[in-house]
Amino acid sequence: MNIGDRVTFPFANGTKEGVVVRFTAKKAWLKVDFPRHQGKLIVRKIAQLEESPAKKGRRRAKTGQ
Repeated sequence: MNIGDRVTFPFANGTKEGVVVRFTAKKAWLKVDFPRHQGKLIVRKIAQLEESPAKKGRRRAKTGQ
């Protein structure tokens, strides 16, 4: 991930697309255009941005005692 890259991320019930403005080891700042707020900065964890859709929603199975 580099500055200026376009990434999609989960937002509310769908996904949004934004441009990476700044990032650190664990967080990324994204510039996103909303209908009433153009250029809003959103902070997300990098792990959330790189998460695969198949991995989302998976839970560990409970082990019986």
